[in-house]
Amino acid sequence: MSRRVTLTNSLSRAKRELKMVRRLVILVIIIFAVASPYALFVLISFFTAPPKYHFRIGYIFINLSVASAMIALLQFTDPLKASIKKIIYGRLNTVTPTMT
Repeated sequence: MSRRVTLTNSLSRAKRELKMVRRLVILVIIIFAVASPYALFVLISFFTAPPKYHFRIGYIFINLSVASAMIALLQFTDPLKASIKKIIYGRLNTVTPTMT
């Protein structure tokens, strides 16, 4: 009996860890994909004259990557998603009649 319980616990733990790794990989891919133009501008500036305002343009991509990572984190975290929905939609005041 204890072997089955241990096996079940380890399987559920492995599923949780796999889910966590998948979410982490998705976040890293989002950050790298959106922030890659900034890295490209920095790389260009080492070898040639970069375009005018290249750091400003690159900064926009950094901000977009942080914003998209935050949105992905909100999607991944269920308690945080529930609390934000509660703040946005508020509590519904329902009146229930009582019999006296």
